[in-house]
Amino acid sequence: MALFAVKRNEAIRALSQSGRSYTARQLTLESVARWNGGAYHRWDGRNWVRNPDMLCAPGTGNIGWDMTDTANQGQTLQQLQARDSSRFHLPPRRGVDHYRYSGVCYAERLVS
Repeated sequence: MALFAVKRNEAIRALSQSGRSYTARQLTLESVARWNGGAYHRWDGRNWVRNPDMLCAPGTGNIGWDMTDTANQGQTLQQLQARDSSRFHLPPRRGVDHYRYSGVCYAERLVS
């Protein structure tokens, strides 16, 4: 609980920067994502939006693909799953595997 409180405070600082407003749901998603690694939202110049670069693997707790990774670009969800799902039971290896544990996916799984 103490770690989650720290992550919630980090989320409040991030979401309220420059006097920006946010909803209770955005704070919850941001806090949970940060607790599991990484930010949930990005500022699009007008609003906080979900990180558009993360594609989540359905049916998993926190696995997703960073679509800025060149190995993932141009791939469909089905192609990415076919390529990587047999390894989901293993921690992703940096530089080898192109899926990752994602706070965005974790938050979406828990806060639905």
